[in-house]
Amino acid sequence: MDLNDIFPIISFVVVIIYFISKHKEVLKKLSNKQKLGMAVSYIAAISGAASCIYIGGKFLKSVLSNQFVITIFGMALIVVTLFITSFILNIVIKKLTGGQFDLTKV
Repeated sequence: MDLNDIFPIISFVVVIIYFISKHKEVLKKLSNKQKLGMAVSYIAAISGAASCIYIGGKFLKSVLSNQFVITIFGMALIVVTLFITSFILNIVIKKLTGGQFDLTKV
């Protein structure tokens, strides 16, 4: 394992710690079932977005031959995937928490 493998993991852990510390008061109000639902929702959203980006990138490379065009479409794929994922995640989290937790105000 080199730094290229470890850095994303460390970054992910730091972001999770920051997120929890920033929203400590709201998280205290939620039940354990709601917290578990949020955790599962985040894991599902991250897994789904990563899968779409990975599979979409592979598809783009197989269909297109120009590296510049692949890069442009790849960036568009990432932006669209993250937008759709965050939109859906916000709806799910609002329903799980009864509106107590709004990702648009993060």
